[in-house]
Amino acid sequence: MPIINNATAFWRLGDPVSSNKLVDALGRGNDLTPYLRPRPVTLDFRMGSNNAPTQQLHGSLAKWGKWNRLLTAAEKGALNAKQAWPFNVTTSLRDAVVYFMLDEASGSSMYTDATGRGNTLISSGAPVQTSGPLGTDKATLFSAGVSLWRPYTADLQTGNYSWTICGWVRLTNPIPTGSLTQQIFWSQWDTSGTTSGTNLYYEPDGATFSLDGGFPESLGQGPTITNTTLHPTAATWYFVMAEYDPVANTLTYTINNDSAKRISLSPIQQPTPVPGKIGNGSRFQVNPQFAFGVRSGWDAPPLVDGSCHAYLQRNSNVSFGNNPFTVWGWFKAALGQPWQPQTLLGLFDPTTGELEWTVQISGTVLYWVIGDGRINYSFNNLVTIPNDLNWHLFVCWYDKTAGKLWAVLDHGTPIGANVSVLPGALFGNRRFTIGAASRSTGNVGQQFVGSLNAVGIARGNPTTNPGGDLDVLWNGGNGIVLGM
Repeated sequence: MPIINNATAFWRLGDPVSSNKLVDALGRGNDLTPYLRPRPVTLDFRMGSNNAPTQQLHGSLAKWGKWNRLLTAAEKGALNAKQAWPFNVTTSLRDAVVYFMLDEASGSSMYTDATGRGNTLISSGAPVQTSGPLGTDKATLFSAGVSLWRPYTADLQTGNYSWTICGWVRLTNPIPTGSLTQQIFWSQWDTSGTTSGTNLYYEPDGATFSLDGGFPESLGQGPTITNTTLHPTAATWYFVMAEYDPVANTLTYTINNDSAKRISLSPIQQPTPVPGKIGNGSRFQVNPQFAFGVRSGWDAPPLVDGSCHAYLQRNSNVSFGNNPFTVWGWFKAALGQPWQPQTLLGLFDPTTGELEWTVQISGTVLYWVIGDGRINYSFNNLVTIPNDLNWHLFVCWYDKTAGKLWAVLDHGTPIGANVSVLPGALFGNRRFTIGAASRSTGNVGQQFVGSLNAVGIARGNPTTNPGGDLDVLWNGGNGIVLGM
């Protein structure tokens, strides 16, 4: 029976960014979850502070709303021209899912959602009514201990769909600068925990308007825009607008609807689909590093950090202990021969050194490694990878009977290495990963920089005779569709 008929998992990869999964084509439930995806969080919603509450706003807010779509140029212009609910001129804006006028009287205990959808906010402290951006309208002034909040609703959450959040802000004179904390306008932000939603705020370090993109995998792991096109002046009203476009894979932050004061960050969701060797594949990459007040990017180390990967909880379809199995797939390395290890896939925690199995590239070598589930390994590093940017097929297998680790690249001659450590499964709540090394939670390491396609795992070992499994897998990348 061909090895592909014994496959326990197979990922074509290249799934669209509108999907929250990289689907197991076998339908065996091994769908991979991309680490970087915008998702709703269940934190309380706040205006004027975070959930602690800290990061206090010292200033005024007016006319804040959210739409579950991207707005047209005309609609953005209308909002920047200070049109507000009920939008009697630009009536298309009435589909807002939440809209706060923030014009209530001083000391109000409740702040109304003008849409009638019930997202009423509760006041903390003593909010004060003040003049609004028109001069004849009203706004709410925030100071120490003042915020508006409520439990989350779907209207206030963000996720993997198009959305726009915008409103008016005026910072108190003088604006606190230097090392003081951020000042929140709109947020789901729990600094005492490990998660965060979408947040719009003033960043004193750099004196900029900033935006966190709503990637709640781990606090400080998502994209952040620092809009350095303008340093706000005290006692001046500014119209700020955040947009997320999943089709263009872009997060944007604009001040005063001015194209010269618009900062965009892309790609946001990762990995991204690209042409593969067989259909589409997925591209994995290192994100630019964020720096307060200086540079937009991701809150992650700038080097090979592993933040771009996909994972699933270890199960019997990817974890085999001391039993024969085979892994294969196509890769195209963006760096040719990378100067430090990059993990294609496997069950390996580089933090503890505990390893079940992994396939890596490093320098000129393909590494096929099997461990005892602890820190003892057997490895085959006898296969050389070329220094180019082309697609290459790897096939690696554990031959229990012969006690060997076999590896072959691009339909060459299989090379074997003796197993010196009895293979064993990892223990505990571990993750199988593609595109980086494995870990139970959070950022990982050994980031693969490049593209992967048609990756599979099977019980047993491949046949190496002419017309056998190695021929089938190789020919699959040359136009013959695999039988799965």
